[in-house]
Amino acid sequence: MFPTSGPFYMSYPSSNSMLASQPNPYANGNLAHQQEHIQLLQNVPVAIETVHLYVPNAVIGAIIGTKGLFIKSIMKSSNATVKIHPISQDEDQNKIIDRQVTITGTPEAQWKSQYYIYDKIRQEGCYVGDDEVRLRAEIYVPTSLIGRLVGKGGHNVRQLQQSTGAIIKLPEDSQQTSASEVPVKIIGPFPASQFAQRRIQSIIQMSRDLTNITKDDSNNNNNNNNNSSSEQLNGMSQNNLNETSTIVNGSTISDDAVVASSTLPTTDDSVTTVDDRKSREE
Repeated sequence: MFPTSGPFYMSYPSSNSMLASQPNPYANGNLAHQQEHIQLLQNVPVAIETVHLYVPNAVIGAIIGTKGLFIKSIMKSSNATVKIHPISQDEDQNKIIDRQVTITGTPEAQWKSQYYIYDKIRQEGCYVGDDEVRLRAEIYVPTSLIGRLVGKGGHNVRQLQQSTGAIIKLPEDSQQTSASEVPVKIIGPFPASQFAQRRIQSIIQMSRDLTNITKDDSNNNNNNNNNSSSEQLNGMSQNNLNETSTIVNGSTISDDAVVASSTLPTTDDSVTTVDDRKSREE
Protein backbone atom coordinates (compact mmCIF):
# COMPACT_ATOMS: atom_id res chain seq x y z
CA MET A 1 0.00 0.00 0.00
CA PHE A 2 2.93 2.30 0.71
CA PRO A 3 5.44 1.34 -2.01
CA THR A 4 8.18 3.78 -0.96
CA SER A 5 9.29 5.87 1.98
CA GLY A 6 7.89 9.25 0.96
CA PRO A 7 4.37 10.64 0.52
CA PHE A 8 5.15 11.92 -2.99
CA TYR A 9 5.24 8.33 -4.26
CA MET A 10 2.09 7.23 -2.48
CA SER A 11 -1.05 6.17 -4.28
CA TYR A 12 -4.26 6.83 -2.44
CA PRO A 13 -6.90 4.07 -2.07
CA SER A 14 -10.33 4.74 -3.47
CA SER A 15 -13.35 5.05 -1.24
CA ASN A 16 -14.56 1.60 -2.38
CA SER A 17 -11.47 -0.27 -1.29
CA MET A 18 -8.42 0.66 0.74
CA LEU A 19 -6.37 -1.56 -1.56
CA ALA A 20 -7.32 0.06 -4.89
CA SER A 21 -4.97 2.84 -5.97
CA GLN A 22 -5.31 6.11 -7.85
CA PRO A 23 -2.70 8.47 -9.35
CA ASN A 24 -1.01 10.54 -6.69
CA PRO A 25 -2.12 14.19 -7.01
CA TYR A 26 0.83 15.33 -4.90
CA ALA A 27 3.57 13.77 -7.03
CA ASN A 28 4.74 17.11 -8.43
CA GLY A 29 7.70 17.62 -6.08
CA ASN A 30 11.15 17.48 -7.66
CA LEU A 31 13.59 14.69 -6.83
CA ALA A 32 15.70 16.79 -4.48
CA HIS A 33 12.57 17.78 -2.57
CA GLN A 34 11.49 14.15 -2.28
CA GLN A 35 14.91 12.96 -1.10
CA GLU A 36 15.07 15.76 1.46
CA HIS A 37 11.72 14.71 2.89
CA ILE A 38 12.79 11.06 3.14
CA GLN A 39 16.05 12.08 4.83
CA LEU A 40 14.15 14.22 7.32
CA LEU A 41 11.92 11.28 8.20
CA GLN A 42 14.92 9.03 8.72
CA ASN A 43 16.83 11.55 10.85
CA VAL A 44 13.97 12.38 13.21
CA PRO A 45 13.94 10.08 16.26
CA VAL A 46 10.81 7.98 16.60
CA ALA A 47 8.54 9.91 18.92
CA ILE A 48 4.83 10.28 19.47
CA GLU A 49 3.67 13.61 18.07
CA THR A 50 0.36 15.45 18.23
CA VAL A 51 -0.86 17.63 15.36
CA HIS A 52 -4.15 19.51 15.16
CA LEU A 53 -5.46 19.63 11.60
CA TYR A 54 -8.34 21.97 10.72
CA VAL A 55 -10.64 20.41 8.13
CA PRO A 56 -13.63 21.98 6.33
CA ASN A 57 -16.78 21.10 8.25
CA ALA A 58 -18.49 20.20 4.97
CA VAL A 59 -16.29 17.11 4.48
CA ILE A 60 -16.24 15.81 8.04
CA GLY A 61 -18.99 13.31 7.22
CA ALA A 62 -16.97 11.93 4.30
CA ILE A 63 -13.84 11.61 6.44
CA ILE A 64 -15.79 9.72 9.09
CA GLY A 65 -17.45 7.52 6.47
CA THR A 66 -20.44 5.24 6.78
CA LYS A 67 -20.52 3.86 10.33
CA GLY A 68 -17.05 5.33 10.82
CA LEU A 69 -15.53 3.01 8.21
CA PHE A 70 -13.28 5.55 6.50
CA ILE A 71 -11.72 7.06 9.60
CA LYS A 72 -11.16 3.56 10.98
CA SER A 73 -9.38 2.64 7.74
CA ILE A 74 -7.17 5.72 8.08
CA MET A 75 -6.16 4.75 11.59
CA LYS A 76 -5.55 1.12 10.65
CA SER A 77 -3.43 1.97 7.60
CA SER A 78 -1.40 4.73 9.25
CA ASN A 79 -1.19 3.44 12.85
CA ALA A 80 -2.22 6.91 13.99
CA THR A 81 -4.98 7.90 16.37
CA VAL A 82 -7.41 10.29 14.67
CA LYS A 83 -10.01 12.14 16.73
CA ILE A 84 -12.58 14.57 15.34
CA HIS A 85 -13.65 17.02 17.99
CA PRO A 86 -17.43 17.17 18.41
CA ILE A 87 -19.49 20.32 18.09
CA SER A 88 -20.66 21.72 21.39
CA GLN A 89 -24.32 22.42 22.01
CA ASP A 90 -23.66 26.16 22.09
CA GLU A 91 -22.24 26.20 18.56
CA ASP A 92 -24.28 26.63 15.39
CA GLN A 93 -23.17 23.93 12.95
CA ASN A 94 -24.12 26.09 9.96
CA LYS A 95 -21.66 28.77 11.06
CA ILE A 96 -18.73 26.44 11.68
CA ILE A 97 -16.18 26.58 8.89
CA ASP A 98 -13.48 24.22 10.11
CA ARG A 99 -13.38 21.32 12.54
CA GLN A 100 -10.39 20.33 14.59
CA VAL A 101 -8.98 16.88 13.87
CA THR A 102 -6.33 15.73 16.35
CA ILE A 103 -3.80 13.24 15.02
CA THR A 104 -1.45 11.42 17.39
CA GLY A 105 1.32 9.09 16.26
CA THR A 106 4.87 8.70 15.01
CA PRO A 107 6.22 10.92 12.20
CA GLU A 108 5.39 8.19 9.68
CA ALA A 109 1.88 7.82 11.07
CA GLN A 110 1.44 11.58 10.86
CA TRP A 111 2.14 12.00 7.16
CA LYS A 112 0.21 8.89 6.19
CA SER A 113 -2.95 9.88 8.04
CA GLN A 114 -2.72 13.51 6.94
CA TYR A 115 -2.24 12.41 3.35
CA TYR A 116 -5.49 10.43 3.44
CA ILE A 117 -7.35 13.42 4.85
CA TYR A 118 -5.91 15.83 2.28
CA ASP A 119 -6.76 13.52 -0.58
CA LYS A 120 -10.27 12.79 0.68
CA ILE A 121 -10.96 16.51 0.70
CA ARG A 122 -9.67 16.70 -2.88
CA GLN A 123 -11.97 13.85 -3.92
CA GLU A 124 -14.94 15.62 -2.38
CA GLY A 125 -14.37 18.58 -4.68
CA CYS A 126 -13.99 21.26 -2.02
CA TYR A 127 -11.34 22.97 -4.14
CA VAL A 128 -12.24 24.01 -7.68
CA GLY A 129 -10.00 23.50 -10.69
CA ASP A 130 -6.30 23.06 -10.14
CA ASP A 131 -6.33 24.64 -6.69
CA GLU A 132 -4.44 22.51 -4.20
CA VAL A 133 -5.98 21.50 -0.91
CA ARG A 134 -4.60 23.85 1.71
CA LEU A 135 -5.19 23.08 5.36
CA ARG A 136 -4.08 24.63 8.61
CA ALA A 137 -2.09 22.49 11.01
CA GLU A 138 -1.14 23.43 14.55
CA ILE A 139 1.82 22.12 16.53
CA TYR A 140 2.33 23.08 20.16
CA VAL A 141 5.91 24.21 20.67
CA PRO A 142 7.70 24.92 23.98
CA THR A 143 7.56 28.66 24.61
CA SER A 144 11.32 28.69 25.16
CA LEU A 145 11.89 27.62 21.52
CA ILE A 146 9.83 30.36 19.86
CA GLY A 147 12.78 32.74 19.80
CA ARG A 148 14.87 30.12 18.04
CA LEU A 149 12.16 29.57 15.42
CA VAL A 150 11.79 33.30 14.79
CA GLY A 151 15.51 34.04 14.64
CA LYS A 152 17.15 37.44 14.60
CA GLY A 153 14.80 39.87 12.89
CA GLY A 154 12.58 36.95 11.83
CA HIS A 155 15.33 35.44 9.68
CA ASN A 156 14.74 31.81 10.67
CA VAL A 157 10.99 31.78 10.12
CA ARG A 158 11.35 33.50 6.74
CA GLN A 159 13.95 30.96 5.67
CA LEU A 160 11.69 28.15 6.89
CA GLN A 161 8.79 29.46 4.82
CA GLN A 162 10.94 29.86 1.71
CA SER A 163 12.44 26.38 1.94
CA THR A 164 9.15 24.58 2.67
CA GLY A 165 6.62 26.67 0.75
CA ALA A 166 4.27 26.79 3.76
CA ILE A 167 2.93 29.81 5.61
CA ILE A 168 4.09 29.70 9.22
CA LYS A 169 2.46 31.87 11.86
CA LEU A 170 4.04 32.21 15.28
CA PRO A 171 2.25 33.62 18.33
CA GLU A 172 3.06 37.30 18.78
CA ASP A 173 2.58 37.34 22.55
CA SER A 174 4.68 34.24 23.30
CA GLN A 175 7.10 36.26 25.46
CA GLN A 176 4.27 37.48 27.68
CA THR A 177 2.45 34.21 28.25
CA SER A 178 3.01 31.96 31.25
CA ALA A 179 2.05 28.84 29.26
CA SER A 180 4.77 26.25 28.77
CA GLU A 181 3.69 25.64 25.15
CA VAL A 182 2.17 27.81 22.42
CA PRO A 183 0.60 26.87 19.06
CA VAL A 184 2.50 27.36 15.80
CA LYS A 185 0.25 27.47 12.72
CA ILE A 186 1.32 25.88 9.43
CA ILE A 187 -0.80 26.59 6.34
CA GLY A 188 -0.26 25.05 2.94
CA PRO A 189 -0.72 22.07 0.63
CA PHE A 190 0.29 18.62 1.78
CA PRO A 191 3.99 18.58 0.71
CA ALA A 192 4.72 22.06 2.06
CA SER A 193 2.90 21.38 5.31
CA GLN A 194 4.78 18.13 5.85
CA PHE A 195 8.19 19.71 5.25
CA ALA A 196 7.43 22.49 7.71
CA GLN A 197 6.05 20.09 10.32
CA ARG A 198 9.10 17.85 10.09
CA ARG A 199 11.53 20.72 10.50
CA ILE A 200 9.69 22.14 13.50
CA GLN A 201 9.28 18.72 15.12
CA SER A 202 13.02 18.10 14.59
CA ILE A 203 13.85 21.30 16.49
CA ILE A 204 11.52 20.27 19.33
CA GLN A 205 13.01 16.77 19.53
CA MET A 206 16.60 18.02 19.49
CA SER A 207 15.80 20.43 22.31
CA ARG A 208 14.30 17.59 24.37
CA ASP A 209 17.31 15.38 23.69
CA LEU A 210 19.71 18.12 24.83
CA THR A 211 17.64 18.66 27.97
CA ASN A 212 17.73 14.93 28.76
CA ILE A 213 21.51 14.79 28.19
CA THR A 214 22.02 17.77 30.52
CA LYS A 215 19.89 16.13 33.21
CA ASP A 216 21.80 12.84 32.88
CA ASP A 217 25.16 14.63 33.14
CA SER A 218 23.96 16.56 36.18
CA ASN A 219 22.77 13.37 37.89
CA ASN A 220 26.05 11.60 37.10
CA ASN A 221 28.06 14.51 38.50
CA ASN A 222 25.97 14.52 41.67
CA ASN A 223 26.46 10.78 42.10
CA ASN A 224 30.21 11.09 41.55
CA ASN A 225 30.44 13.95 44.05
CA ASN A 226 28.45 11.99 46.61
CA ASN A 227 30.65 8.92 46.15
CA SER A 228 33.81 11.02 46.40
CA SER A 229 32.59 12.74 49.57
CA SER A 230 31.69 9.41 51.13
CA GLU A 231 35.10 7.97 50.30
CA GLN A 232 36.84 11.01 51.77
CA LEU A 233 34.77 10.83 54.96
CA ASN A 234 35.44 7.13 55.31
CA GLY A 235 39.16 7.70 54.77
CA MET A 236 39.30 10.53 57.29
CA SER A 237 37.40 8.51 59.88
CA GLN A 238 39.71 5.54 59.45
CA ASN A 239 42.83 7.70 59.64
CA ASN A 240 41.59 9.41 62.80
CA LEU A 241 40.91 6.08 64.42
CA ASN A 242 44.35 4.79 63.47
CA GLU A 243 46.11 7.94 64.70
CA THR A 244 44.26 8.42 67.99
CA SER A 245 43.68 4.87 69.09
CA THR A 246 45.76 1.86 69.95
CA ILE A 247 44.93 -1.63 71.01
CA VAL A 248 45.95 -2.58 74.56
CA ASN A 249 45.06 -6.01 75.92
CA GLY A 250 42.39 -6.33 73.27
CA SER A 251 40.73 -2.99 74.25
CA THR A 252 40.75 0.24 72.34
CA ILE A 253 41.96 3.25 74.37
CA SER A 254 43.45 6.59 73.43
CA ASP A 255 47.19 7.24 73.25
CA ASP A 256 46.87 9.87 75.98
CA ALA A 257 45.27 7.31 78.25
CA VAL A 258 48.14 4.93 77.60
CA VAL A 259 50.70 7.60 78.47
CA ALA A 260 48.83 8.57 81.63
CA SER A 261 48.51 4.99 82.77
CA SER A 262 52.22 4.39 82.27
CA THR A 263 53.12 7.23 84.70
CA LEU A 264 50.87 6.03 87.53
CA PRO A 265 52.50 3.87 90.23
CA THR A 266 51.43 0.29 90.42
CA THR A 267 49.92 -1.21 93.55
CA ASP A 268 53.15 -3.03 94.38
CA ASP A 269 55.17 0.20 94.17
CA SER A 270 52.82 1.90 96.63
CA VAL A 271 53.16 -0.92 99.18
CA THR A 272 56.93 -0.91 98.90
CA THR A 273 57.06 2.81 99.59
CA VAL A 274 55.02 2.46 102.81
CA ASP A 275 57.28 -0.38 104.08
CA ASP A 276 60.39 1.72 103.45
CA ARG A 277 59.03 4.60 105.56
CA LYS A 278 58.27 2.28 108.49
CA SER A 279 61.75 0.82 108.44
CA ARG A 280 63.32 4.29 108.46
CA GLU A 281 61.26 5.43 111.41
CA GLU A 282 62.33 2.41 113.39
